[in-house]
Amino acid sequence: AGTVAVLGGCDGGGNIDALFRFWVAYIDTSTGTHDLWRATATVTGAEIQAERIDDNPSIEMSPGVQQGDANRMIAYASDRDGNWEIYSIHGGLGGGTPTRLTNDPAIDWEPCWSGDDQRIAFQTDRDGNHEIYSMKADGTDLQRLTNNTAFDGSPAWWAFDQIAFTSDRDGNMEIYVMDADGTNVRRVTNDAALDGSPAWRHDGNRIAFQSNRSGNFDIWAAAPDGSGLTQMTDGPDSDTSPTYTKTGFDLLLFQRQSPGGATDIYATPDDAAGLWQLTTTGTAFTPDAGVSSQEAVLASR
Repeated sequence: AGTVAVLGGCDGGGNIDALFRFWVAYIDTSTGTHDLWRATATVTGAEIQAERIDDNPSIEMSPGVQQGDANRMIAYASDRDGNWEIYSIHGGLGGGTPTRLTNDPAIDWEPCWSGDDQRIAFQTDRDGNHEIYSMKADGTDLQRLTNNTAFDGSPAWWAFDQIAFTSDRDGNMEIYVMDADGTNVRRVTNDAALDGSPAWRHDGNRIAFQSNRSGNFDIWAAAPDGSGLTQMTDGPDSDTSPTYTKTGFDLLLFQRQSPGGATDIYATPDDAAGLWQLTTTGTAFTPDAGVSSQEAVLASR
């Protein structure tokens, strides 16, 4: 068992309800490898107990949480069978038995769920370079969504019909959006910096992403057409891997790495008025967020 300290309070004009309850899944490296853990907390600041979901000597990475209210399933990447594959597991206490969804000698990575939780998009190099594929939640009906010589990865699914992703097809890493079948690709960002790890706000009107356009990595957000660009975080730390809670609270979570190397998960309202440090372990990575009723879900990829 372990603990995660959730430091809260609604200061700085933040509009988060004090009863906003987080169901937390994250990666912890305290055992010497990357393990998938879960915990529960509210933003009021109680210290919480955590338990490991997938107790396996392999490495677990890049989990993606279901968007709907029902099952709280987590898809994630693991090398437990000798190479990187996509698995799913229940995010509740005990976790249950993981289900293997892909079976290919390639690297399968960074899964994310569709809005109806019926499909999973993921990044794979099975065609010689990194492309985006989707499949049904049971691993069947594999479909290739991107097809070019560039890097395409880090998919983020909004509702049923839009996927944001990262690509260097125009010479450097930018954010793009495409329809869920891979058609109608549109460029969102256009900057000499490295833009990556897109995340949709629940209403589909904003995309948060990481960028080093200010000199170090911070979180930025823009409309899907690239307008309304806003810097969400600023400072000497490296802020990456944003995610929005999938509800009307519009809480933006991200990973912050200090100059000393400690990495924890932070949260800010969508108007950036207020900041909450959610973990203090120094080993929590890359949050992904969802909501079930009045509960939010955090995961670390």
